[in-house]
Parts: sequence; C-alpha cells; structure tokens
Amino acid sequence: MVYADRDFAVIVLVQSAQGVPLVRDPSKPAPRYWKLPGGKGEEGDTVEQAGWRELREETGVELSIESLKVVLKKDRRTHDLYVVVATIDQLPSVAEQGVEGEEIGVFHSLEEITQLSDFFPPHHSLLQELKLV
Repeated sequence: MVYADRDFAVIVLVQSAQGVPLVRDPSKPAPRYWKLPGGKGEEGDTVEQAGWRELREETGVELSIESLKVVLKKDRRTHDLYVVVATIDQLPSVAEQGVEGEEIGVFHSLEEITQLSDFFPPHHSLLQELKLV
C-alpha cells in the first residue's frame, strides 16, 4: 500500500479484454473530455483505497484493492498525482452512469483512446510518459 504524505489525487487505468473504462462529466463546461476515472484522496486513504473508491463511484467497477498498482507519482504544486493501473482478464459490470451522473464509455484499446479528439490532453500525456501508447 502507498501512503500519501500530503493532499493527493489519483487516476485509475483499468485494462481488460473488453476495453478501458472512461468517464465524461456532463455537468462540466465545454469542452467535455473523456478522462480516466479518478479524484481526490480522502483523509486516511491509501492511494489504492482512493483509486478503488473513485473507480467504483464513477464507473460502478469493483476490483480488489490488491489488483491496483501505483505506477507513477507526479509532484504538483498543491498536491501529488498518482496513476494507478489494474490489468484484469474480465471487466466486471459497468454502471449506466456514475454516482454524480458521469457518462461512462468502454473503449477497445489505449490506441483507440488516444485517437479520440475529446480525450483529456493531460491524461494522454501521462499515458505517453508511461510508454503505454
């Protein structure tokens, strides 16, 4: 488990044979981007716990916390940003929408995602940095 020593946010990349879940928040102003699920850590959370919770809330996907692996930590001015990855055989059921009304899409591959004109540019940069695309 990874314990954060200051405020942090986490994004979660789930890779499966069925695809990669992304979310888009219809309440955000245009442009509305597809993004990897994620959000801020809460007090007492490990990075993996925050990733697990955000993934469940935004997509309905429940994985074991042990399947989530921290692969990158970025030091931001006000917080740390962690990228957590889970590679699984079978994608569990995906919700019709997230708990805050997020639209959910499952895309075939990381290559398909990075070709989307409306994929969140900072998340695209993180995937490139990780050499996943």
